[in-house]
Amino acid sequence: MDTKRRIIESALAEFGYEGFQGASIAKIAKQSGIAKSSVYSHFSSKEELYVAVLDGIVSFCRNLMERYEDDTQEFHARERLHHALINIYHTASRQRPMILFWHKCLMSPPEVIEHKVREKTEIINHLFRSYYQSIIESGIEKKEINSPFTSNQLASMFQGLVQSMLLGQVMDKETPADEMLNHLFTYYWNGIHPSFVAWTSTNLVKEL
Repeated sequence: MDTKRRIIESALAEFGYEGFQGASIAKIAKQSGIAKSSVYSHFSSKEELYVAVLDGIVSFCRNLMERYEDDTQEFHARERLHHALINIYHTASRQRPMILFWHKCLMSPPEVIEHKVREKTEIINHLFRSYYQSIIESGIEKKEINSPFTSNQLASMFQGLVQSMLLGQVMDKETPADEMLNHLFTYYWNGIHPSFVAWTSTNLVKEL
């Protein structure tokens, strides 16, 4: 692995766990096995290094979506969406520093480069959302999905499910992860179809 790549990987962990303000270039250099001055021979500032880490995540996510597309393009829409949910969860579980970094980008981006960070996080969100929507649109065209909602609405719902799962808001320690994810996906899939939507709307009206 070349020096620049080592610096970026060490910075990902440091920024992920410590945040931008708490991150130390000296610690990043130590983890990379180089002198602190060597970091600045590759990156002019802490801000530039932070953006380079984020660029690496953009590339990682783009490659991930391309791989999912290649692996599942012949599958039914239901299986493709289920595959995305399960695999994104397990990929995130193996990439804890990246997920911590991502959360901090969303919640508290460095003020001095906030605009640039927002642009790149939007690119990542668009990559995932476009992938979900392409599956849904293909499923509608093939009559695999029959829903009163638009493809845009269905993609938004699914993206919300994935983001909640990544934030840990819908996971509990008592239920195995795959079992919980299967329950969540089943609820999503059943909930987007006309019979369930009509039943839910009718019962909500009755309760009100």
